[in-house]
Amino acid sequence: MSASSPHRPPRTRTAVLFAVLATVAAGLGTLVLVRADAGLTARQVTVGGVPMTEVRAGPPTPGVRRPGVVIAHGFAARPG
Repeated sequence: MSASSPHRPPRTRTAVLFAVLATVAAGLGTLVLVRADAGLTARQVTVGGVPMTEVRAGPPTPGVRRPGVVIAHGFAARPG
């Protein structure tokens, strides 16, 4: 005869633990994505006839130089 155990089997506990961890990770990931653009400013500019979107981390500070990154994709030629 086997007595019924009030505890869950180890596989069930592991599955519940993973489910809880996955839910917490998904919640934290969603929070980070929602706030990903906090503090950024964006404006449309044209340089040499090429339209661009300038994105900065906060408002520009006069006299302060910051490093920049140029990302160009999908641009084949000037419109016209």
